[in-house]
Amino acid sequence: MSVQQNFRRALVAIGGGLLVLLGLAGFVLPLLPGTVLLVAGLLLWSTEFRWAREVLARVRAWLADRSAKWKDGRWSRSRRRRDGRGRTSG
Repeated sequence: MSVQQNFRRALVAIGGGLLVLLGLAGFVLPLLPGTVLLVAGLLLWSTEFRWAREVLARVRAWLADRSAKWKDGRWSRSRRRRDGRGRTSG
Protein backbone atom coordinates (compact mmCIF):
# COMPACT_ATOMS: atom_id res chain seq x y z
CA MET A 1 0.00 0.00 0.00
CA SER A 2 1.20 3.45 -0.79
CA VAL A 3 1.48 6.29 1.68
CA GLN A 4 -1.54 7.97 0.12
CA GLN A 5 -3.68 4.84 0.54
CA ASN A 6 -2.57 4.47 4.16
CA PHE A 7 -3.36 8.12 4.82
CA ARG A 8 -6.83 7.75 3.29
CA ARG A 9 -7.49 4.61 5.31
CA ALA A 10 -6.43 6.37 8.51
CA LEU A 11 -8.67 9.36 7.76
CA VAL A 12 -11.63 7.07 7.07
CA ALA A 13 -10.97 5.15 10.29
CA ILE A 14 -10.75 8.33 12.38
CA GLY A 15 -13.70 10.06 10.72
CA GLY A 16 -15.91 6.99 10.96
CA GLY A 17 -14.90 6.51 14.57
CA LEU A 18 -15.83 10.08 15.42
CA LEU A 19 -19.21 9.71 13.74
CA VAL A 20 -19.88 6.44 15.56
CA LEU A 21 -18.90 7.98 18.92
CA LEU A 22 -21.14 10.98 18.26
CA GLY A 23 -23.91 8.58 17.27
CA LEU A 24 -23.55 6.66 20.53
CA ALA A 25 -23.58 9.95 22.44
CA GLY A 26 -26.69 10.90 20.49
CA PHE A 27 -28.61 8.08 22.13
CA VAL A 28 -28.05 9.84 25.47
CA LEU A 29 -27.93 13.52 24.49
CA PRO A 30 -31.17 15.07 23.23
CA LEU A 31 -29.69 17.29 20.50
CA LEU A 32 -27.71 14.73 18.49
CA PRO A 33 -29.44 12.36 16.04
CA GLY A 34 -27.87 9.13 17.26
CA THR A 35 -29.08 6.69 14.63
CA VAL A 36 -28.23 8.99 11.73
CA LEU A 37 -24.68 9.61 12.96
CA LEU A 38 -24.14 5.94 13.74
CA VAL A 39 -25.22 4.87 10.26
CA ALA A 40 -23.12 7.66 8.71
CA GLY A 41 -20.06 6.36 10.55
CA LEU A 42 -20.76 2.83 9.32
CA LEU A 43 -21.20 4.13 5.78
CA LEU A 44 -17.84 5.88 5.95
CA TRP A 45 -16.12 2.84 7.43
CA SER A 46 -17.71 0.56 4.81
CA THR A 47 -15.71 2.32 2.09
CA GLU A 48 -12.53 0.77 3.52
CA PHE A 49 -13.43 -2.11 5.86
CA ARG A 50 -15.22 -5.32 4.91
CA TRP A 51 -16.51 -5.95 8.44
CA ALA A 52 -18.26 -2.55 8.35
CA ARG A 53 -19.95 -3.49 5.06
CA GLU A 54 -21.26 -6.66 6.70
CA VAL A 55 -22.54 -4.77 9.75
CA LEU A 56 -24.15 -2.18 7.49
CA ALA A 57 -25.88 -4.94 5.51
CA ARG A 58 -27.32 -6.32 8.76
CA VAL A 59 -28.49 -2.86 9.80
CA ARG A 60 -30.15 -2.34 6.41
CA ALA A 61 -31.92 -5.71 6.65
CA TRP A 62 -33.09 -4.91 10.18
CA LEU A 63 -34.39 -1.49 9.12
CA ALA A 64 -36.17 -2.99 6.10
CA ASP A 65 -37.84 -5.55 8.37
CA ARG A 66 -38.93 -2.85 10.82
CA SER A 67 -40.19 -0.69 7.99
CA ALA A 68 -42.26 -3.55 6.57
CA LYS A 69 -43.75 -4.26 9.99
CA TRP A 70 -44.54 -0.58 10.46
CA LYS A 71 -46.34 -0.42 7.10
CA ASP A 72 -48.30 -3.61 7.82
CA GLY A 73 -49.43 -2.31 11.20
CA ARG A 74 -47.69 -5.07 13.10
CA TRP A 75 -45.48 -2.58 14.94
CA SER A 76 -47.83 -1.87 17.84
CA ARG A 77 -47.29 -3.81 21.05
CA SER A 78 -50.97 -4.39 21.56
CA ARG A 79 -53.52 -5.53 19.01
CA ARG A 80 -56.30 -3.83 20.97
CA ARG A 81 -57.60 -0.58 19.55
CA ARG A 82 -59.19 2.26 21.45
CA ASP A 83 -62.59 3.42 20.38
CA GLY A 84 -63.68 7.03 20.50
CA ARG A 85 -64.67 6.81 24.20
CA GLY A 86 -61.31 5.53 25.52
CA ARG A 87 -62.37 1.91 25.83
CA THR A 88 -60.31 -0.88 24.35
CA SER A 89 -61.67 -3.53 22.06
CA GLY A 90 -60.45 -6.81 20.74
